[in-house]
Amino acid sequence: MTDETEFLEQLAERPFDRALRLVFADWLQEQGNPRGEVIALSLKGSLSLTEKRRILKVTQAHGAEWLGPLAHHVNVAATRWLGGFPNEVSFTSRVTEQDLAAIASDPRWACVRSLTVPPLRRAREVRPLLLSERLRQVKRLVAEVGVWKQLAGEPTPYTLETLGLMSWEGVDDAELETFSTSLQRIPRVVSDATLELLPNEFVNGFNAARVHRALLARPFWERRFSTLQLNITHGVLEGAASWIDAGSAAGSWVTTTTAGTDAERWAAGRCWSVHHSEILFSLTREHTGTPFTHLVIDVSAPKKNQGLSQRLASIAAILVQLHARPLTDIEVITEAGATLRAAERDALRASIRRFGQIELRVSERAVPM
Repeated sequence: MTDETEFLEQLAERPFDRALRLVFADWLQEQGNPRGEVIALSLKGSLSLTEKRRILKVTQAHGAEWLGPLAHHVNVAATRWLGGFPNEVSFTSRVTEQDLAAIASDPRWACVRSLTVPPLRRAREVRPLLLSERLRQVKRLVAEVGVWKQLAGEPTPYTLETLGLMSWEGVDDAELETFSTSLQRIPRVVSDATLELLPNEFVNGFNAARVHRALLARPFWERRFSTLQLNITHGVLEGAASWIDAGSAAGSWVTTTTAGTDAERWAAGRCWSVHHSEILFSLTREHTGTPFTHLVIDVSAPKKNQGLSQRLASIAAILVQLHARPLTDIEVITEAGATLRAAERDALRASIRRFGQIELRVSERAVPM
């Protein structure tokens, strides 16, 4: 093959073929294209910190170029890359139906695992793209309720592991009702899927509690989803603390009958989480039907707005707002190579003293490039 389009077409059929990626990387490097270096490095396996930084630097400098015609219709800055290929992509709110139809068959979609359709300026037909065979690798789809309604009953080429419900404002009863009805007609969803709620509103303690009440009134999620997550784009630490408290309280994972008695525990539930200020807080438990006893706090995501010290300060501020729950341990996951100073560890320990004798662990996770 002597043309980039030919390689991309081949990769669209075998997007994770290691041998094909290596051939593509060699060809790109022969052409002087820095993307070849990124792909080759990513296929090495274990990478040094210098190599990871090199991948990040080159990708940030050339990502828009690698997206080709997609760059005109997606949020380039928000695109996340994995091994030199787009992994997480979001449209812009200005995209038109003609744009979506024009890029539906582009082979660059073949490696995308996560796709976000933000609230558009007006309702648009999105099925030409969302039903494209190029999107076979999509595992996570985030969209407003109107898009989910369009997909109901349609033969999607992908099987979803994560479904995100995005709202112009707060997630309310009407949206949850429509989403629930649409979900029953979306066939290809794994049995232990994740439900993400993404309200485009300022989330404080009051609004977090309101979303929680709306969920309890529409318990469709209790048998379909093993993980429930609130993503806070705009909000205060109080909102995140309120959501964690809601998850650790018995009323959030028990179905309540009209008589007010406990009828059935969240049958599929394993994780209740909130993503805020580039930090993911996850309550987990050993077995369904038992209280959440583990709190995992993940700060390993690539830094955009906050450094590690700022994130740790936010963690401490949230922990001191939590009510006493039956936690047995708290684990803080940092990016590989990140070290906590003694003062930072002491601040975290001080913030959990009110919980009694529980274990605090700090571990590392390598961020894939």
